[in-house]
Amino acid sequence: MSPCTIETSVCHEGDAIKGSRFIARLFPIADTAAASQQLQILAGDFPDATHHCWAWRLGPPLRERSSDDGEPSGSAGRPILSQLQHRDLYGVLAVVTRYYGGSKLGVGGLVRAYSRATAAVIERAALVPQVEMAHLRVRFDYALTRAVQTTLHAWQLELDQLEYGARVCGSLHLPQADATRLRREMDEACGGRLEWDP
Repeated sequence: MSPCTIETSVCHEGDAIKGSRFIARLFPIADTAAASQQLQILAGDFPDATHHCWAWRLGPPLRERSSDDGEPSGSAGRPILSQLQHRDLYGVLAVVTRYYGGSKLGVGGLVRAYSRATAAVIERAALVPQVEMAHLRVRFDYALTRAVQTTLHAWQLELDQLEYGARVCGSLHLPQADATRLRREMDEACGGRLEWDP
């Protein structure tokens, strides 16, 4: 199975289990800050929920984390993460919100409930192949600014994380498959006077 991600959020609620509701959501995320922000929004939007258990995966390089959010250790976050791993999903935050229904499910019952909720929401998501991204850093003299901007405009790209010191310095983010060709075109446009950080 090739690595996948999602482009849009999706939500699914299955049948209640002994009165407890399990509402599963998937969100596309670019970094840990986006995951934290989305969790804060959920906590604010649904303050009466008993638990917001979650897991996220980012990469490459692989980074992943999960939380039981007060459920017994290993009964929620780990099963959610396991479903993301099973489907080889990256750039994704999965959150399962539980409203307690009055009957305890036991650790085994919770593992099954959180696993099934996550699997069900993944089934409803539009999975897309993950595109490996290149992150390039380039430095150039101010005199080359127009040539750099003209080339980037043709690619519909912009420099970010700009720094203006003795030279201009900025970052580019684009699919890895296009990185070599872009560097070649920019070097040609600037007479080979660009300095690249791989």
